[in-house]
Amino acid sequence: MSTPQKDFFISYTGRDRVWAEWIAWGLEQAGYTVIIQAWDFPPGSNFVYEMDNALKQAERVVAVLSSTYLTSKYAFTEWAVTFRRDPQAKERLLLPVRVEECKVEGLLGPIVYCDLVGCDEQEARERLIAAARGKQPHPTSVPFPGTSHPVAYPPHFPVHEKRRQRGMPEIKALFLAANPRSTPRLAIDEEMRAIKQKLRASQLRDALVFESDWAVRPDDLLQLLNQHKPHIVHFSGHGKSSGLSLVGNDGEERLVTTRALQSLFTTLKDNVRLVLLNACYSREQAKALVQTIDCVIGMNDNIGDKAAIAFASSFYRAIGFGRSLQEAFDQGITSLLLEEIPEEDIPELLVKDGIDPKQIVLIEANQANP
Repeated sequence: MSTPQKDFFISYTGRDRVWAEWIAWGLEQAGYTVIIQAWDFPPGSNFVYEMDNALKQAERVVAVLSSTYLTSKYAFTEWAVTFRRDPQAKERLLLPVRVEECKVEGLLGPIVYCDLVGCDEQEARERLIAAARGKQPHPTSVPFPGTSHPVAYPPHFPVHEKRRQRGMPEIKALFLAANPRSTPRLAIDEEMRAIKQKLRASQLRDALVFESDWAVRPDDLLQLLNQHKPHIVHFSGHGKSSGLSLVGNDGEERLVTTRALQSLFTTLKDNVRLVLLNACYSREQAKALVQTIDCVIGMNDNIGDKAAIAFASSFYRAIGFGRSLQEAFDQGITSLLLEEIPEEDIPELLVKDGIDPKQIVLIEANQANP
């Protein structure tokens, strides 16, 4: 086996992805290095190869325990590899983290797990980091056993689940990506990764929910906008003055014209407050869409991967700190200047008549922290 290069690999099922990402984020904030499928397996890669490589690179494995995980054949193969390396758990290479009520039996039964069930965020974070360090957190207080009042547990994580249970509004961003095989490859996966990293470090990160879809085909646009009803629509891919490049059924480039896009957003604008077209020469589409949508960001020239990534990730970070759309756009431009990427004049913010982007704040502090 090769020398480990990362501290943890996060093993989870798709049903528990939100938990897995929260665990990965918490470990990274504590200074650990992490591999997780949601962030590190690029679209188009071989899943089996990526999984094998991740298990070789990571020193330890976090198993996100749930009823679904414990019955998953694929999850079994992931934790079993680590169990074989350390069957007596002397080196604690396998760290089970329980995220829902479930009975842990079989080979995993004797291994002491980190239990996050019933925790609020602060307690869950403390338990997770203590478990990573091989310690048990000591409580700051212990209730008197003779009390007649039961201890009330706070709601479960992740936080957006709490918001949903309480009926709190969410701000949803829909990330649409297309890179047809007949076009030059773009670093779209790196763009999404950078956006998520900066969002995770923002103050109000839990109020913004990201949905993404890759290799988008023209008809997918109708399905996805109907399905998600997003507040932000973000397109990342190739563009021309005549339209955006999506993927045809044969995998080749399929141009969606400016007129078609205008019709799409006229029909399905719903909650959309912002459209971000992170594609070359997309200003023409932005001009057409801003007749319907309050704010649209387009590119007036060819934009490189580094500039597109820096601008978009800094833009969303500002949104995650409760900034207005104008402030977020300005911070995206500033990031290009700070990184000495000479493309700060390419992104343009277009605004519908009568709209002030300085007054549009998608996430406010009192909304995000109930």
